[in-house]
Amino acid sequence: MLTAGRQALSGVREAASTVRARRTTHVLAAIVLVPWVLGHPGTAAAQGRWSAPTLQESGIRYVSPSGRVRVDWSGRIDLELLTLSAQEVGLVRGGGTFVSPRLSLFTDAAVGEHLKGLLELRGDRGQAPTRGSLKGRVQQAHLRWSGVSGRVSFQAGRFASPFGSYATRASSAGDPFVRPPLPYDYRTVISRTTAPESPAAFLTWRDNPDAHRPEGAPPVWGVPYQWGVMGMGSVDRVSYRFAAMNGAPSSEPVTWGFDGARFKHPSWILGLRVPISPNLSAEASYDTGPYLQAVEAGTLPEGRSRWDYRQAVWSANLRFTHRSVVASAEVLHDRWAVPNVGDDLVDMGYVGQVQAELGDGFVAGLRLSYLDFRPWRDTIGTPQPPWGYDVARWEGSLGYRFADNLGVLASGFTDRHRGSGAPADNLGAIRLWWVF
Repeated sequence: MLTAGRQALSGVREAASTVRARRTTHVLAAIVLVPWVLGHPGTAAAQGRWSAPTLQESGIRYVSPSGRVRVDWSGRIDLELLTLSAQEVGLVRGGGTFVSPRLSLFTDAAVGEHLKGLLELRGDRGQAPTRGSLKGRVQQAHLRWSGVSGRVSFQAGRFASPFGSYATRASSAGDPFVRPPLPYDYRTVISRTTAPESPAAFLTWRDNPDAHRPEGAPPVWGVPYQWGVMGMGSVDRVSYRFAAMNGAPSSEPVTWGFDGARFKHPSWILGLRVPISPNLSAEASYDTGPYLQAVEAGTLPEGRSRWDYRQAVWSANLRFTHRSVVASAEVLHDRWAVPNVGDDLVDMGYVGQVQAELGDGFVAGLRLSYLDFRPWRDTIGTPQPPWGYDVARWEGSLGYRFADNLGVLASGFTDRHRGSGAPADNLGAIRLWWVF
């Protein structure tokens, strides 16, 4: 009887799982096919001959009588359906299948020819999608002054960190993927609030991911929106940027707010971009700064403070375009100073992706990302194995544009941990987006 009951219960669970899977499939199909059916009868949308309604086209703007002051409003709506194979995949939390809406409202203002400002108000369920209630916040608020020639500019306020190659294309109409590449979307076992007791204790963290990865630091936290100051300019064909931000690239969103103590210990960023040919460009950036928060567990060595432990990241990126094809490759070298373990810990990130317009409004993308955790030496110089298990992410996407500023995008990936025995982490997502 007991065995029969277990078999019956197992059958019920399998049936429920099948129903949930079918229901999820039906919802995903509806999000893709309904807009496609509505927009497909006219070829103008697919060929980008029309634009969905925008605030600017509706005449919602302000220009002073003299024309010196100009204010424009715009916005973006993203409606995402995500399904996760685990409670947490990358930076996304919540498990199962859920919907994550996002509304961004932009105010662009200009006074004369040299002073501009941007204010972005955003409402969603967090900087990374999750379950829960919707919350609003100021995502960006900054002023920019440009010189007479336009070749030198200075910016101050809250804005996206200028480190790396991802921030400039995130959430843009040209990004063919819903989630960031692996080095920008994967939690390591590095802790911002716990100091390991010893090298041996730290080495056990990689084999206990459920305890250490949920709050672990990624090499780069997606697109960090932090407070800071930045200068930009160009010399001949080379453009540059330098900035002081109040957080490391791995910092958690809770630390992105205005914080005087962090301003005293900023994260320094330097970036360069060089066009090699009309189709090929190269870019490099460097970021170094303290990454620890207040230590809640463990102790720091005597005479040291949390500001002494820094993260230093290099990024190099190549981008090639040919007609409707865009290919890019990025390498990141990430170094962490961790209390009580010995040498700095290093991980290497690699990203290669290609995207192409397929015609008739369709766009597709393929991306491979890899995180390589390096060996290290403990406090007495003894060689130690890699401090994490290497991870490979395979990712694919297919999108369709009904108009220049309206489209749908389906994207999914699988994360495989090499040598750990852990199951693959999978995520599927569909995004319906409208820039207005």
